[in-house]
Amino acid sequence: MADSTSRLSYRLSPSQTRNLLEDALSGSDWGPERRTGRVQEHRSARHVCFKQSWQTIIDHHSALRVGFKRDDQQQPCQEIHLPVELPVIVEDLQQIKPSEREAFIEEWLEHDRKKNFDLSAPPLMRITVIRFADNSVTWVWTFHHILMDGRSFLLVLEDFFASYESSCAKREVALPERKHFAEFISWHQSWLESHRQSAGSFWRELFCEG
Repeated sequence: MADSTSRLSYRLSPSQTRNLLEDALSGSDWGPERRTGRVQEHRSARHVCFKQSWQTIIDHHSALRVGFKRDDQQQPCQEIHLPVELPVIVEDLQQIKPSEREAFIEEWLEHDRKKNFDLSAPPLMRITVIRFADNSVTWVWTFHHILMDGRSFLLVLEDFFASYESSCAKREVALPERKHFAEFISWHQSWLESHRQSAGSFWRELFCEG
């Protein structure tokens, strides 16, 4: 999943193809294709370290820098971009009373969900930091589900917290190298080709018998 390759293009996985189709049919980017992760901290996040750490993550994981387009054969593909700056938006809501905070956040999240992503223009994710009067911080990570599945989501979070901890402690950030997603796509394409004939025979026999 991680490297710094620029402008590498490769095919979509089956789940990404389904996401892209659902996105086109629905006419918007909202639906099961987007997730909002929310983490609340009862202390002020170190904003510079926080922002730098998220940028480190998007620099490290090329799969987070992809945009989607069609190639010369009009087949959907994903293309890695470099550089890509991750937007970190700060919302100063110190005027919101503690008793109104939860309702306000739920309303804010609903509004955030309606903000579409342009699938051709990475990054297909954003970070929002919401600051309150008692020095507590809620940050929201919104991304299009075409970028990653649940397991990848946890790996990215793991890398972020490691980067943030190192940055706050002024230590060098050493993130683990992870497999590039393009390697999986290449393997999957090869697997499909090698099994195409046997799969075709299986389905022909199945339907003939029926």
